[in-house]
Amino acid sequence: LINISQQHRNSNIIIGGDFNFDFSQPSPLQNKLTSIFDEHELTPQIDIPTRKSTTTATCIDNILTNLTSLHVAVITTTISDHFAPICYIKTKKEEKVRTITKRKINDKAINMMKKALLNKKWDLDGPDAFQNFECSIREIFNLCCPLTTCPVNKNFHKLEQWITKGLLTSRRRKHALRKEVALGKSDCLIYKKYLKLYNKLIREAKRVWYAEAINESWGNGRKIWNLVNEATNRNKQKESLPTEMIDSDTKFTGKEEIANKFNQFYTEIGPNLANKICSNTSYTDYLKTPAQSKLKLQQINEEELENIFKDLKPKRSAGYDEISNHLLKTLQQEISKPLLYLVNRSISQGIVPDFWKMAKIIPIHKKGDKKDFGNYRPISLLPTISKILEKVVTKQLNQYLEDNNLLHNLQFGFRKKHETTHALLKFTELIYKASARKELTVSIFADLKKAFDTVNHQILLDKMRYYGIDTKWFTSYLSNRTQFTQIDSTISSKTTITCGVPQGSILGPILFLIYINDLPVASEFTSILFADDTTLLMHGKDAKSLEIRANKEIAKAAEWFKSNKLTLHAGKTMFMAFNTKEDIQINIDKHNLMRLAENRNEKTIKFVGVLIDENLNWRHHTEHVCTKLNKIKYLMSKAKNILPTSIKLLLYNSLAKPHIDFSSTIWGGAAKTHLKNLETIQKKLVRLIVNAKSRAHTENIFKKLEILKLEDQIQLNNAKLGYKFYHQDLPPPILEIYKLRHKTSTRQGESKFTIEAPIINFKKQHLHLDYIPSTWNSLNDSLKELHIKSFQSNIKLEKFQSYSDDPCNNDKCFSCN
Repeated sequence: LINISQQHRNSNIIIGGDFNFDFSQPSPLQNKLTSIFDEHELTPQIDIPTRKSTTTATCIDNILTNLTSLHVAVITTTISDHFAPICYIKTKKEEKVRTITKRKINDKAINMMKKALLNKKWDLDGPDAFQNFECSIREIFNLCCPLTTCPVNKNFHKLEQWITKGLLTSRRRKHALRKEVALGKSDCLIYKKYLKLYNKLIREAKRVWYAEAINESWGNGRKIWNLVNEATNRNKQKESLPTEMIDSDTKFTGKEEIANKFNQFYTEIGPNLANKICSNTSYTDYLKTPAQSKLKLQQINEEELENIFKDLKPKRSAGYDEISNHLLKTLQQEISKPLLYLVNRSISQGIVPDFWKMAKIIPIHKKGDKKDFGNYRPISLLPTISKILEKVVTKQLNQYLEDNNLLHNLQFGFRKKHETTHALLKFTELIYKASARKELTVSIFADLKKAFDTVNHQILLDKMRYYGIDTKWFTSYLSNRTQFTQIDSTISSKTTITCGVPQGSILGPILFLIYINDLPVASEFTSILFADDTTLLMHGKDAKSLEIRANKEIAKAAEWFKSNKLTLHAGKTMFMAFNTKEDIQINIDKHNLMRLAENRNEKTIKFVGVLIDENLNWRHHTEHVCTKLNKIKYLMSKAKNILPTSIKLLLYNSLAKPHIDFSSTIWGGAAKTHLKNLETIQKKLVRLIVNAKSRAHTENIFKKLEILKLEDQIQLNNAKLGYKFYHQDLPPPILEIYKLRHKTSTRQGESKFTIEAPIINFKKQHLHLDYIPSTWNSLNDSLKELHIKSFQSNIKLEKFQSYSDDPCNNDKCFSCN
C-alpha cells in the first residue's frame, strides 16, 4: 500500500479488493491502518457488511481512494459468499474559456487613482455628503481601473499566475519550432532540446512564484494550504452550482432564479426560526439592575484613523463596490481627510448610509446534496470603507464593556486576552474541584441554530440601553440593511435583512456577546461561553439528585432561549457526565423548545476545538491531531521537490505547528503513550523539510531548523501561560485558579514569588493543571522579569542548546549504516 502510494504520488488512486480485515470493528490494527491511510490521504469508501453468514457480518472488502468525487455501492449477489463492491466516477468535459473579464488594477492604474483623488474637490457640506463621496470614489475607480473583456489566447495571456512574459515568448517559439519540424524545415533534435529547456524554465518559474507567494502569506494558514494544493496539482476543480436546485419539492432553474432563491433563503431563515418560537416569559424578565455607566460614541482624530488603517488586513476580496482592503490601504493618504470627516459625521449624527450596509453574498457548498439550499454557507462581503467606521465604533464599545465589567466573566469569545485555552482551563478546573469534593458533574453543550442570523434587533437595542449604551447610531447601523447573492456574474435582486447581526462585519460578534450576556442569570448552571458556544455545568453529590436538578434548570435555560428568539439545535445539543459510572438522563418536557431526551450521554464531544471525553484523558484529541498532521505530512511529501527548505519550514510553522500549539497546555498532560504517535509524526515532518532519509536522526535537524520537539513545545506553552499569570495578564476567572506564593527565603536577584497550583488530588488526567505552575517554578528566576518576547527566545535558546548536533557514534546504528 505504501509503495503504491509513493510510486503514484501525483496520481489519482483507486485500490479495491478483499483486505481480509474487518473495517467495521475498532481494534489496534484498525487504528494503525487508519494512520497509514491518513498519511497517504487514502479513504475507505465502504462501511457496511460485504460478507455475511448465519452468524457474522463483516466489512472485509473495500475500496480505498484519494478522490473526493467517487461514488460507491455494494451489490448483493449470490455468485460467492462476498458481495460485490462497485464504484463509478462522474466526469465532465470542461468548457474552454473564451473570454476573460477583469479590472485593470496595476501600479499605473493605482497611480492614476491617487492623482485623481488628490485633485478631487470634495463636496461634503450638504446633506448628500456620503452619497457624493461614494459616487466620486466609484467614478474615479471605474475611470482608472476599467472592466476589460478580451478573448483568451494562452500564448499571449497569463492563465497561470506564475507565468512570465518571457515564458510566453518561449512558448510561442516552442510552437514555431514544432511547426517547422512538422514541415521538415528544422531538425527534430533542436526542437527536443528547446522543449527540455522550456520545461525546465517552467518548473523553475513555478517553484520561485509559489515560494514567494507562500512566504508572503505567512500567518494565513488557509491561503498557504490552498497555495500548496495548487503547487502540487491537488486543487479541486472549481465546482459550479447545479443547473437545478430544489426547495420544498419546488424546482429552481437558471442562474438568476437560483440566485434570487438563495437570497430569499438567507434573509428569511432568521425570521422563519423566530416565528416558530412561543415563550411564556419576556426577555426583560432577565434584565434586573440597569448599568449606571453610560456610553456615547466619540469622534476620532487623524492619528486614530491612521492606526485603524494600519490594523486593516490587506485582503484582496471586496464587497459590491469592488474596492478591497489592499487597494484602500494603498489610497490611505489620498482619502484620509474626507473619510475622517465622514466617520465623525456618522458618529455625531447617528447616521450610517445605506450603501455602506449592503452585503454581497457568495454561497459556498459545505457538504451533502448540492441541490439543497441549506447545504451552502453564505460568505458575506461588506464594503471596505464601512469596516473603517465599524472599527472605530467597535474599539469604543469594547473599551466601555471591559472598563465597566459588563460582560459575563466566563465569556471567552471575541475578547482581548481571552482564548479557547482559558475556556478549557476553567472547564476542567471546575470538574476537577468537584471531583475533589467527591461530587459528580454534568455538562450540557448547547448548540444554537443560526445564532448570529436570528438576533432580534429590538431585543438587542433594548439590551444595549440596559447596559448604558446610547443606541442612536446602532439603530441606524442595524436598520435598512440589504444584501444580494452573486453566482458567477449573475446577481440577484436586493432583499432587506430584518434580523441578525451583520455577517462578515467587525461589529457583529461584540453585538452578539451583548445579546447573550444575560443567559447565565436564567438558571443555576455555571455557564461557560465562547460567543454562541454555550456550555452549562452543574455539580451534585449523587446521580439521582443531580439529574433532577439539571432537568429542572435546563428547562429554565430553554425558556431564556425562547424568550430571546434563539433556537436550540436539538440534534447537536449533547451532554456528558463526569466522575460517575451511573446513567444520567437529561430530559425536556414536550412543551419546551428542546428535546434532549433523544440525545445520549456522548463519549466524546468537541468543546471549543478540543475533543474531550468523560475521563478527560485527551486520547481522542491527540488522535485527532495525529490525523491532521498526517494530512499535512502527505501534502509536504508531494511538495518536497517543488519547494526549497526555507518554504517547507514556513509550511511546517504555518500548517503543522498551530495544531501542536492549539490548547496544548490542556491536552499536553496526556499520557506519554498518547503523545508517542504525535512525536513520531513530528519527526517525519522535520525529515521532510530537509529531505532526510526516513530513519535519519532528528535531534540535529530540530536544532538546525530551530523547531522545538513536541515535549519542549508543550513546556514552552505552559511557561508562557505561567508568565501571563505571574504578570497578571489573564482574565480574572483564570487568575482565580492559581495563587502567587512568597518564597520562604530569597537571595538577591531571585524572584520572590512562585505559582501555587489548586489543591486537588492530582491524578494522571489532572496533570495539566499542575504542569503550568511546576513548569514556571522550575525556570531560572532571571527569565521571569523579561519582556514576553525575550522570555520565549531565551527558553527556546536553552532548549536548542540542549539538543545534540554531534554525529552518531553507534557503529550498529540502523540509520547510519
